[in-house]
Amino acid sequence: MRLGDGLYACTGGWPSLKGAHLGSEWLGLPPTGRQVELRVADWYRVDEDDKIFDNRVMMDIPHIMQQMGLDLFHDPEFRVDRSLLRPPLPVNSVR
Repeated sequence: MRLGDGLYACTGGWPSLKGAHLGSEWLGLPPTGRQVELRVADWYRVDEDDKIFDNRVMMDIPHIMQQMGLDLFHDPEFRVDRSLLRPPLPVNSVR
């Protein structure tokens, strides 16, 4: 998706990126080895010389975390005490 109006433009994709959750921790979660898709919207504002001077990138973090086995809306206590986290969702149950 791409759109623009005057000094503003937006690009996005559903999904925009695909990859695997490998390597080190990300947002406090150890690597799961699961495949994840990243939804992103990238908003730009340019000045009168057509140079970008403002860029906002929005990512669907709850969707990424859900693909890694954590439902942020179902397990809000994770943010307070990680020891309360229930076992991750099975791979087949990710919505």
